[in-house]
Amino acid sequence: PATYRLKGQMTFRSGDLLRIRLFDEDHDQIIIRRDKNGYAVTLERRVQTDDEILFREFPHHYDVALLSDADVLDLDMIVDAGAVELLLDGSRCSISQLFFPRSVVGALHLGGSASGHQAGDRF
Repeated sequence: PATYRLKGQMTFRSGDLLRIRLFDEDHDQIIIRRDKNGYAVTLERRVQTDDEILFREFPHHYDVALLSDADVLDLDMIVDAGAVELLLDGSRCSISQLFFPRSVVGALHLGGSASGHQAGDRF
């Protein structure tokens, strides 16, 4: 579906990560990882186009520190077409992002080593 919500809790030990791939794309758009320094969230946006300016200017890669030392992290993600709202750590961290997938219809894939899901889960 083009609109969905994923809500739950994930357990992270140092070295664990959660990879989220939206819209059945071929790469992860969101990665949440924990190391000895805490949590970090990576957002990556790519574009498939022949337009040189759009191809050069549109993609980005952001790393955001998450100020939490909790072992269990609340995750609430709302996806509506290409708009993605990600709320973490009891909504103390809020990330909004626009993605422009080939198709808004497609599976949600979860992967990584964080507990609370099965690697390769599809929704």
